[in-house]
Amino acid sequence: MSDEVDQDEVAWAQAVLVKSRASAAEMVQAYRILAAWKPQVYGLRLAGQLHKRSWNVRTGRMALLEEAVTVGRSSPLTSARDVRRYVEVLDSYQSALYEAGRRAEGFDVCAELGRLARRADDGSLPGLAVWARCLAESGRHAEAADACAELMVQQRPADGSTWSGQLWGIIRFVAQAHAAGRFEQAHAVLADAIEVDREFVDRGEGQERVLVHLLVYQAWMLRADGCGQAAAEVERDALAVLGSIVRAGGERKVWSGYQSSLWSTLLAASSVTSERDSEGPLPAFGWSITDWSPDLRETYSAETAAIAGSAAALTSQPELALMRRELAVRTAVRDEWRSGTRWAQRCASVFDESVVSARRCHDSGDPAGAALLAQALTDRAGLAAADSRFEAANDDLTEALRTRTEQL
Repeated sequence: MSDEVDQDEVAWAQAVLVKSRASAAEMVQAYRILAAWKPQVYGLRLAGQLHKRSWNVRTGRMALLEEAVTVGRSSPLTSARDVRRYVEVLDSYQSALYEAGRRAEGFDVCAELGRLARRADDGSLPGLAVWARCLAESGRHAEAADACAELMVQQRPADGSTWSGQLWGIIRFVAQAHAAGRFEQAHAVLADAIEVDREFVDRGEGQERVLVHLLVYQAWMLRADGCGQAAAEVERDALAVLGSIVRAGGERKVWSGYQSSLWSTLLAASSVTSERDSEGPLPAFGWSITDWSPDLRETYSAETAAIAGSAAALTSQPELALMRRELAVRTAVRDEWRSGTRWAQRCASVFDESVVSARRCHDSGDPAGAALLAQALTDRAGLAAADSRFEAANDDLTEALRTRTEQL
């Protein structure tokens, strides 16, 4: 107990806590007084109150979060509840730092979150996922893959009942392991995941389009690593799944939710080669755009217009086809995040333009044309499947496979 705290203020603060209509400002001030009086009892409660208040102010949010973190760091974390309360504060703080462009400080806070997350062995704290994302954005892919592997172990339920949640973790690991050059490991984990997903589909517990998206991503990864024949076999598998959907008149089980985000995430991950030419940190490919740090999310979306302008000035057909593909990918990732239920219709035209540019390159006899056209058609097939236009997806993927044979 501090001798410097005015006891009248303590009495006022205690009265505020039992007051039925205390304002948010009064609650914060009351906890400030009580935390100065008994920091071990009220410190984390003050941090929580500052965090809560930070969501409801027009200005000064960063100052409130900084105060909350300072208080949290000086408070003992004696229980899992204490750790969770402090992690919530840190998570908001790191997001605010990244949003403000203070990436170095945000990185340090994410590292602290990662350390705290390891105090929970059941994957129940968000800190390790945030730390893995931070590592990925910093180009530290091997460390990001290791952190993702830890999460996969922590979050794997014994009965496999939450497969969609596990699948997101697997995709993150695969993308980061592949980026780190751990090709065999990335391919093996993805292949296993596809077989598990196929089993869910066969039992009527999964959605066929998800299996198609996974197979298309697997084919991209195989081809990127020089395994063209194996990639073609996987694409034929994806085409067979699409064909069965078309013949059945639709999917056996239709869910709303994560499927379109999964496709846009895999699409973004398949564009990583072209994105590596960009200056500065890269988004965390393998994560949904909603989970990227706010500054990179906004930059990625805002640069779409500049890419469109650059494409208009290009005369080289292969370069134009590549740029049109990058524009299509970014538009889909951005619009799936921002544009609500009609996002696929809004971005359809850029995929059409990508196919047109690639087809011109192909028809001109350019050596790169077949690969560019096949990729553009595959991308548009994925968009169509995500939008439940399975016949269009089947047609595009069929042509893509036929075009690929020109390379073999």
